[in-house]
Amino acid sequence: MDPQSKSKSSSVVTLLIIAVIVVALGVVFFGKKNPPPLVGGERDLHGCLVAAGFAFDANVDACTRAFDMTPDITEAAKLAVAHVGGSYALTVASFNSYEEPGAFDIRLERGAERTPITVVIKNGKVESPSVDKKTITELLSQKLNIDANTIITTIDTDAGDFAKGQIHFTEESGGGLWFGAKTAKGWEVAYSGNGIMSCSVANQYNFPKDLVPKCLDDEAPHDLIER
Repeated sequence: MDPQSKSKSSSVVTLLIIAVIVVALGVVFFGKKNPPPLVGGERDLHGCLVAAGFAFDANVDACTRAFDMTPDITEAAKLAVAHVGGSYALTVASFNSYEEPGAFDIRLERGAERTPITVVIKNGKVESPSVDKKTITELLSQKLNIDANTIITTIDTDAGDFAKGQIHFTEESGGGLWFGAKTAKGWEVAYSGNGIMSCSVANQYNFPKDLVPKCLDDEAPHDLIER
């Protein structure tokens, strides 16, 4: 092969290498500039899943999908939200309506963990609410010896004679859980805190296993026990 042909071949190879490098850099560049969209994971300032069609409804005080909300469902959802207490990412996830007028099951989800809460509405009222936020707040105030005005409570599960929820404080960050039980003396806060309830407390109040599936052994080394 003459020198001129060798030079041409070398030039072609060099151009091919440069072209491959340019294409590769372009893929990297545009890949960084245009990441794949998140499906159902984008939340707005209120915690609403915008990618799933939810937006904050100030009238309901929760995330809703406008196309789901008829006037009667809106009123039922307002009752359900008022019962459990508004919070970040509280969402009207779904609902069931029945032939009986004014009868609905409103399924809510709370927080980024999407904790499910179902509230039954009948005749324009929450059906047989076993406990309310005011009662729990007062009980927590007494138990913790803290001003009730500095306590924010929510109700996540209302199961007849048992309930649980969250507690936060206006003057400090953080919070925890509370568990309540209805006794012969009335409602009592059986446990509040960030840890796990002791087995003696769980058994004393006879908490159902689906509400308190695990507890801490009262004796050292305080093992976690499946109930």
